[in-house]
Amino acid sequence: SEFHLVGHDHGAVLGWTVAADERAKGRVLSYSALSVPHVDAFSEGLYGDGEDEDQVIASQYFSVFVMEDSASMNFNALYLTMGQTSGRRKEYGSLYSSPSDFQKALWWYNGAMDAGVMSMPRSMTAAELWGKGALAMSAMRAAFGGGGEDGAAAASPTGPISGVPVLYVCGGNDAYILCDHEYARRTREYVVGADYRNVVVGCGHAVLDEGDCENVAERDKVLDAIIGRIESV
Repeated sequence: SEFHLVGHDHGAVLGWTVAADERAKGRVLSYSALSVPHVDAFSEGLYGDGEDEDQVIASQYFSVFVMEDSASMNFNALYLTMGQTSGRRKEYGSLYSSPSDFQKALWWYNGAMDAGVMSMPRSMTAAELWGKGALAMSAMRAAFGGGGEDGAAAASPTGPISGVPVLYVCGGNDAYILCDHEYARRTREYVVGADYRNVVVGCGHAVLDEGDCENVAERDKVLDAIIGRIESV
């Protein structure tokens, strides 16, 4: 069967992997990635010669999420601040019923790093983060420990997307994925033999969520870009 593929955040990482797979040729008619750039471009920004320090700082939570039982550490801190009450969950209720339930979502990071799909950024100490003005990340590091460990390059890179038209949409106000930085813009280098489009909107991380993208016109830009990508094929 043939289909158009759209993925956001964790789903976007999976989507890049699917679109790059040889078995996708002739089946994936187009791919629209929301928020996360091509995984290899992202990995280069996280670790190695092309490291983007601002993105490394923004991704310091990676090394916390992969800790054993991280969702229940420090009196369920991650669960209470992220798994239970953050964002739109205040309106619609918790998506995770317990710390152990939320832990299953965090295992995604363990899987991505252990499989070598994504690079692990070097972990910075609380003092180092504080000195760079990253106060929230410094507080997280102080609470959960660690810091000073080297990162690791992706052992199983995704590789180029060949012959599949691609759209990459991201929020210019995203605090987690700095898509206006050159490492993210290098996504264009990983799309070969097909049209590539990049759209940056005035939104945060969740480009279709009114909590992160209050401006209806900006959300409409995202939808129009996806529809345009599909109709162009």
